[in-house]
Amino acid sequence: MEQTGKDQVTIPYIAYESMLAKEDRQQKRIVIVMGSIIALLVILLVVTNVVWLVAWNQYDYVDDTTEISAEQDGGGVNIVGGGDVDYGTEGNGKADNPQKGTS
Repeated sequence: MEQTGKDQVTIPYIAYESMLAKEDRQQKRIVIVMGSIIALLVILLVVTNVVWLVAWNQYDYVDDTTEISAEQDGGGVNIVGGGDVDYGTEGNGKADNPQKGTS
């Protein structure tokens, strides 16, 4: 190597060419590795979504409805056993709580 100035160093052209070739190979490797990683991540995303859908669809969903009757005492408290409640039509409440003193 020759010293041409205080901070400048000249190197032979063959060394420069070999350095460029080495850089090109490294860049190609990086592009291939990054592309492989991205492709692997996309494939894993698809696989996990398929596994999730298969697992989710294994559950049995019941479309049957259960009717449970509900009663109401005179004070307005609902007595329900559990499940879905169908209250039906609303009555006037006179049959459950007759007025006193009327004939």
